[in-house]
Amino acid sequence: MLGVRRLAEVTPEDIEVEIVDENLTPIDYTPADLVGISLMTPAAPRGYEIAARYRELGAKVVLGGIHASTLPEEGLQYADSVVIGEADEIWPNVVEDARRGRLQRRYVAPRLPDVTKCFTKPAAATDRSRYFLKNFVQTGRGCPVNCNFCSVTSFNGMSMRYRDVADVVREIEARRPTSRIFMFADDNLVANTQRAKALFDAITPLDIEWGSQVTIKLALDEPLLARAVKSGCRGAFIGFESIDQHALDFCEKKFKVQKYQAAIQRLHDYGIFVTGSFIFGFDTDTADVVKRTLDFCMNNRLEMCQFTILTPFPDTRLYGQFLREGRIRTYDWSKYDAFHVVYEPKQMSAEDLQTAVNSAYKEYFAWRPTITRMMTLLREGHLKNALLSARTSWDSFHFDI
Repeated sequence: MLGVRRLAEVTPEDIEVEIVDENLTPIDYTPADLVGISLMTPAAPRGYEIAARYRELGAKVVLGGIHASTLPEEGLQYADSVVIGEADEIWPNVVEDARRGRLQRRYVAPRLPDVTKCFTKPAAATDRSRYFLKNFVQTGRGCPVNCNFCSVTSFNGMSMRYRDVADVVREIEARRPTSRIFMFADDNLVANTQRAKALFDAITPLDIEWGSQVTIKLALDEPLLARAVKSGCRGAFIGFESIDQHALDFCEKKFKVQKYQAAIQRLHDYGIFVTGSFIFGFDTDTADVVKRTLDFCMNNRLEMCQFTILTPFPDTRLYGQFLREGRIRTYDWSKYDAFHVVYEPKQMSAEDLQTAVNSAYKEYFAWRPTITRMMTLLREGHLKNALLSARTSWDSFHFDI
């Protein structure tokens, strides 16, 4: 939704724009001249269905996003045009070409766009009233970590591209009347320590509360952490990925497992709500990895956890490896949601891996451990964290895997 909102912001002002999020609102297929559909891999089959319906109604359909950029020839089977790469600078040309009846089959971003001054205007076409978190702001693009399973690097690049801090401040001030709660949608907010400190110092006077995806670098650099908390940081989503160092080495993530416990404790000492993300199914993972990870999460009192299955997304190094080894089981993209096994694991069967991850969710989000987490947070004086943990645990427990 953040990418689609960005395109609405750069669309010429004389064009009427409507943004539809099917997670919240059924598509009514109102006649349109031009329809843009942003695709992530698990949403691709549904996106193709929507594209077919709109084309039947006479609309021109353009596909974009990570999946369409990775597999443009596939996308062109279902749409009139495909945008390859970040579309900030291309989209106005697409709209103009469609208006003049000369829409091209493909548009390729000649470079990664300059995002220094990315905020133009609030997108009036976006109704955020039904979102749990209403204010998403991206302050930079890219990620230097370059994990072998991640599509961020292939799409957004390894080099960080940052917005001017003043530009970020302007956007926060414009969106703040909606809510004081913000989510920074960067893939790695603390990749550059000096820039992160400058951002935190600039937003401190704005009186907001925020969370973001970060690495354990935030916890290991206490002056950086102190500035983050002073600026309103209340939550950190951290891709720990694994508690097995061999698995981290396999995915080429340069973290050290031995630092995890101290990092989590320091974040808790500062009152940070920690969401830990863990992936199962690395080639070094054995059948007991899920149980050991659950014990780690319980013992370190993580307020929230995400358990996912290793997924070889197209155009990642992991996908290339599994393709060469003949280990991919299905090309049904709807299964590429990180909750289904789509390849042959090395140390266990696909069925055992699927069962173990499903069981991990049920055990972690069962009522007894959820209440234990709540009571611990309450004893430590973190009422908001306790309530948020209960809310997200309830939602996760009722998620049908």
